[in-house]
Amino acid sequence: MIGIQLYSLREMAGREGPEAVFRAAAEAGFDGVEFAGFYGLSPEEIGALLQKYNLTAMSAHIGVSALEEQLPFVRALKIPAVYMPCPGPEDLDSEAHLSAFTERMRACQTRLAPLGVRYGYHNHYMEYRGEGDLVARFLEALPGLTAELDVFWAQASGRDPVALMQKFGDRLSCLHIKELSPDGPEAPNPV
Repeated sequence: MIGIQLYSLREMAGREGPEAVFRAAAEAGFDGVEFAGFYGLSPEEIGALLQKYNLTAMSAHIGVSALEEQLPFVRALKIPAVYMPCPGPEDLDSEAHLSAFTERMRACQTRLAPLGVRYGYHNHYMEYRGEGDLVARFLEALPGLTAELDVFWAQASGRDPVALMQKFGDRLSCLHIKELSPDGPEAPNPV
């Protein structure tokens, strides 16, 4: 299935409203969407837009602190996968914070498992600073956790996305693909 993360269309949503985003995704030929918020709509309103534009709710980015609030959407829309978006730098800046963050992810994974919802982690560049690999650390610490590899951020951090895909193996459940300017991540890049 090929979908679009709705975060990529956030400016359109701000200008034209949520329905324009669903219409554009359908017209572009996408099968589904990945949520990064729900536009202040109800699960029923989001469900109606998905149905109207023949789109599937493929996944959602939901931070550890927002899971309980957004569980009604996961249930009602039958979202099969939830990905933890890259957290704030404060969650990754010390061993104590990393351990606490890992435990918060474990709690989310435990909460989603009875619903049959896959739980995964979405990287940015911070996980690959220096020689580190926090994604591998999270995968090791949390059996059943999957990776949603953002190839843009992996490449921007100097990692080989193909090597990461091979390393993740069957723990890789989704890819985010977008262009990286030859001038690097600080140059104008698509979102």
